[in-house]
Amino acid sequence: MTYSLIREVNNTVTEKRMLVTLDLRGVKLITAAASVLLFATVNTCQLMNKNPKQVICIFPKEQNNSSGYRYIVKTGLARALHSGEVSKLNELVNQEAFFQSSNNPFQHAITTSVMLAEKAEFDPVQYELLSTAIGEAMLNVHHHAYNDPLSSIEKPRTNNSKKLLVGEMGRRW
Repeated sequence: MTYSLIREVNNTVTEKRMLVTLDLRGVKLITAAASVLLFATVNTCQLMNKNPKQVICIFPKEQNNSSGYRYIVKTGLARALHSGEVSKLNELVNQEAFFQSSNNPFQHAITTSVMLAEKAEFDPVQYELLSTAIGEAMLNVHHHAYNDPLSSIEKPRTNNSKKLLVGEMGRRW
């Protein structure tokens, strides 16, 4: 169901060139993976169309849906979903929000790991695993995510299907 919703949002914006309103007031639970996917999709639609209101969301209120409010508003997902321009995405990084997007994975890998370690109680093994995972994910974005798989490692080419995306947004993680 999550992928169907994401595909519908993306198709409505990219193919039909329509504005989208997502009513999330009834959402009781959203997983971390679904949150990241929603954040990435909404922000991509906003940035590619140079319109922070290309996709807007209606969020749960604490008094009507305390569970949904906790997952969407308290985690910072709501703020992130309305950060549809580069300056606001940079603010998320600078203010150490849980949801971040940037073009510079090398600059943010360490600061992101440190920020998460300060906000959560990790033992040394957990922190090392987290830091390694964040670094690997950012390296994958930088080295692979936007490249044509048939290009060489020495001379990578941007995948034709992603040239417009990279041209507009850079290689965002």
